Amino acid sequence: MYDDDNPKRLKKALEDMRYELEHGIRGKVNNVTLDKWVEIWLTEYKANTVKESTYLLYRNYYEWYIKPQIGRLKIKDIKNVHIQKIFNAMKDKELSLNTMKKTYSIIYDILNYALNNDIILKNPCVGIALPKQRVKKRRVMTTAEQEIFEGAMQGSTYENVYKVALCSGMRIGEILGLTWADVDFENSLISVNRTLLYYQSRKGEKCLPKFQEPKTKAGKRSIPMLTQMTRVLKLQKLQQNTQRVELGINYQELEGFENLVFTTKFGKPVYESYINENLKYIVSHINKQEIRKAKEEGREPAVFEKITPHTLRHTFATRAFEKGMKPKTVQEILGHSSLSMTMDLYTHVTEETKVEEMKKLERQA
Repeated sequence: MYDDDNPKRLKKALEDMRYELEHGIRGKVNNVTLDKWVEIWLTEYKANTVKESTYLLYRNYYEWYIKPQIGRLKIKDIKNVHIQKIFNAMKDKELSLNTMKKTYSIIYDILNYALNNDIILKNPCVGIALPKQRVKKRRVMTTAEQEIFEGAMQGSTYENVYKVALCSGMRIGEILGLTWADVDFENSLISVNRTLLYYQSRKGEKCLPKFQEPKTKAGKRSIPMLTQMTRVLKLQKLQQNTQRVELGINYQELEGFENLVFTTKFGKPVYESYINENLKYIVSHINKQEIRKAKEEGREPAVFEKITPHTLRHTFATRAFEKGMKPKTVQEILGHSSLSMTMDLYTHVTEETKVEEMKKLERQA
């Protein structure tokens, strides 16, 4: 992790620190920097207790947000103000509150283990105030916007991915992690068993694909397939088989990722970044057409706002509520661990539904 340290010297220092910690000796431990303590925290406390993806998240967040600010400080010298500066800097970079919360939980845990090992007398994270941010409105396509998007996405590389997302509300990692064994055409069911994610084993190295099981029991679920989704997946299978035949030996599935429903044209797993870039292109195309049309009609263009894979998921859930689907059913289809999570996310929909339901009473009176 630490480029400026000699590996052999670092290993020896870590071994000495472990010995001192285990035997209550105060020596090098008193002078340990946060960088070196994090190495122990990761290897001794996290490597064998959390998922690999979580371990990598801890390490990456440390390197991105914490190390540049206080990595070289001795732990005993770290004050509350040093921690506060981390989050002030994150706000200046306009990072999300969710990213700040994750960073806070990581640095708190790092220093709490130092506290438990008597390296520090108190955790300097206590009393930190995370910068306040305005809560961004969740992007959901209206029915009219969805029709525009569905028209614009036709013929795009990932058209079938988008259709499955809008028909199921699945997370993009869940869609890209689907295998044909998860698709039951006979009973019109899709089984969600895993997520496809990409991780970087070391800074600067290429991201590699990895399957991960859902974080909660609710994440593992079955979703009934709409007729449209059945048609889309059958078409996807036909297109994939055609590519396999046309490319011959150039169609090379990655070992361990055979039988994926959605792949590149060469049979490799799809990066989520590919999806994000394609969505940007589609939105840009929609707006160019709208600007041209508005100019012809002598009016201001109606800008089509940015969409992400999560927009498709939220749009599915919104349509489900609008059509009167029971909240508990929506929760199970989305794979939320609690009903409150579902309701918190889609309060705007339920508020509108409540108004419409009250209007029904007015009409009956």
